[in-house]
Amino acid sequence: MELADGGTLFLDEIGELSLSLQSKLLRVLQYDDLQRIGDDRSLWVNTRIVAATNKNFKHEVMENNFCSGLYYRLSVFPIAVPPLENAIMISCCWLDAGTLHRLAKRLGLK
Repeated sequence: MELADGGTLFLDEIGELSLSLQSKLLRVLQYDDLQRIGDDRSLWVNTRIVAATNKNFKHEVMENNFCSGLYYRLSVFPIAVPPLENAIMISCCWLDAGTLHRLAKRLGLK
């Protein structure tokens, strides 16, 4: 987080963090400071967090698998993205028959 000071930090698969790491991350987000291992001083950081997971956060919070405080800190502006297989199907639906015919011909399909 120190290197992301003044910028954006992307946390992928945040739903996989242990509860102890979730509480440490929550502390950094709440107080905007962190402490290096073995150091007595705190460092102030200003970092934007973008987090991603394939889990249902609300369900994980209800099952006590995810820290509710961290959930509320991270869900300020949630963006739901459909699974890739659904996105491909949606995209294919927008192709008209003529385009599909040209693509099939180009690929050597009948």
